Amino acid sequence: MSAAEGTPEAKIVLLGATMVGKTTLVTRFITGEFDQSIKSTVGACYASKVVPIDGESIKLQIWDTAGQEKFKNLVPMYFRAAKVAILTFSVCDPESADEVIFWSNNLKQNTPGVMPALFVVANKIDLPDRKVPTEKGQQIAEEVGGEYVEVSAKDGFNIDNLLQKIGQAALKAVKNDAPQPKSQTINPVPKKKKDGCC
Repeated sequence: MSAAEGTPEAKIVLLGATMVGKTTLVTRFITGEFDQSIKSTVGACYASKVVPIDGESIKLQIWDTAGQEKFKNLVPMYFRAAKVAILTFSVCDPESADEVIFWSNNLKQNTPGVMPALFVVANKIDLPDRKVPTEKGQQIAEEVGGEYVEVSAKDGFNIDNLLQKIGQAALKAVKNDAPQPKSQTINPVPKKKKDGCC
C-alpha cells in the first residue's frame, strides 16, 4: 500500500508472444487511446494506473514484457509478487494462442508462493482475418485456469470491462495478502496465596 496516498498497489504482468498487442493494450489502459507508432518492447516497460473499483481504488503497476525469443529467459524475473497475469494472444495468429500454454507453465514454474489471478486475453478481434475462434480461446483459458476476455486494443472494445476485472482481481489479492490482526489471549495472573496462618 502506498503510505502517502493510502491506495493499495498491485503488480500486473503482461505475457505473450511478440506482436500480439501487449504494449498497445497497456497504452489503451493508461491513455484510453490507440497508438499505431508503438514498437516492440525490449526487455520490459512499466506503467501505472489508479482504477476505481466499487467505491475503492487500486493502483495497478503494469509490467509489459517482451515477447521475442531472445528475451524469454529474462521475463520470469518480473513474475515475483505479481497479483494478476494477463496472458495475451492475437486472434489472427494461432501460434500466439498456443504460446499462452508456454507462458502459463513458465509462470507456474517460476512463481514463488501464491499464483497470480490469470486472464487469457484475445486481442485484435477488430481485424477481419481472424484465425482463432472464440471456442479455442475459451478452451485455452480453461486449460490454464484463467478467465477468458476478447478485446480490441485498436478500437477499445471491451477494454474498460477487462480493466475492471483486473482491478477487482488485484484488489481481492491485495486484501487477501493484508496481515490479519493478531488476537491475543490475556491470561489473568493467578493470585498468590499468602503464607502463614489465617
